[in-house]
Amino acid sequence: MKKIKIDFKKIKIDLPNKSNKKELSLVVALGITVIYILLGLVFSWNIYIQKNINQNTSKILNFYPLPAARVGSTFIPMSRYLRDLNAFKKYGEVSGTQDKYANFNFENETIDRLINIAIYERVARRYNIHVTKEEVELAYNESIAGETEPVEHVLEKYYGFTPADYLVWVEETILKEKVIAEVPMKRDVQHILLAVTDQNNQDEINRQEEKAKQLIAEIKDGGNFGEVAKRESNDLSTRDNEGKLGLVEKGTQQAPIIDQSFQDAAFGAALNEVTGPVKSSRGWHIVLITSEQGKVAGNIQDILETERKSTAISNYLP
Repeated sequence: MKKIKIDFKKIKIDLPNKSNKKELSLVVALGITVIYILLGLVFSWNIYIQKNINQNTSKILNFYPLPAARVGSTFIPMSRYLRDLNAFKKYGEVSGTQDKYANFNFENETIDRLINIAIYERVARRYNIHVTKEEVELAYNESIAGETEPVEHVLEKYYGFTPADYLVWVEETILKEKVIAEVPMKRDVQHILLAVTDQNNQDEINRQEEKAKQLIAEIKDGGNFGEVAKRESNDLSTRDNEGKLGLVEKGTQQAPIIDQSFQDAAFGAALNEVTGPVKSSRGWHIVLITSEQGKVAGNIQDILETERKSTAISNYLP
C-alpha cells in the first residue's frame, strides 16, 4: 500500500477577510436586534393587551423598559410603577393595617401618585426649583434616626425597598414641599376693620365708610398703620398686633380671608400702598400689603390643575 504524502505547505485555506468579518458581525447584530424587538412586542402584547401583569413582569422589565404612563415628554417606567405598587401592598400586609386599606385601589392610587409627582416636577422645572443632594441626605438621615435595627432591614421588611429606592421617595417629597412653599404667591397682609352688619342702617354704613376714608387720609399723611389699627380696628383677633393677618395665600382654607371682595383687594393691591375702603360682609376694611413671596397668584391646587390641563397625559395600564 502506497503511503500518501500531504504537503501541508501547498494547502491553502481561504479565511474570511476583514470585510467579510464585518459583514458577518452586522448580520449577527441585526439578527439579535430583530429577535429582541419581536420578543419585546410579544411581552408588550401580553402586558398591555392581555393585561397579564404578574411577578414575572418585573423580570421582563429588566430587559425591556416599558412605560406605565406618559406625562408630557416624561415616561413613567413600568418597573417604577410595580416597585411602588408592591411597596404599598407589602406595607399594608406587614404593618397589620391591611384592613384599613381593604377598599383601597392600590393600582389606581399608585399610578395617580406617580403622575402627580411628574406634574410637580414639571412645575418645579418651570420655576427653576431644584433639590440638592445635601437636602436629600439630610432628610434621609432625619427620617431613619432612632431606628433600632439596620435601615436596610426595615426598608426590606416593610416596603421591599433598598436604601436607593427610598432615597427616590425622599427626594420627591422634598420637591413637592419646595413647590408648595415657593410657587404660590403669599402676601403679608395688615388690615383695619370698621365693623358693620346687615342690621345696621344705611346711615351707619355710610358713616363707617367716611371714617375709613378719614383714617386712610391720616395714614397717607404720615400716620402709622399699626398704631391706627390698634386704636380703631374692630377686629379683636388682630387689633393688638397692628392688624397683621400674616402671610396669606390666595384661595386656601388656611388663609384668614373674610370674603372674595377682601381677597381681591389683598391680591390686587400694590405693595406698601394703603388700599380701601373695601366692603366685606364684616364691614369696611383698610388694607396694607407689606411684602410678598412666591411666583404665581393662586393656591397650589389651582396651579397644579392648570399644569395638568396643559400637559398631554397617557395612562398605559390595563
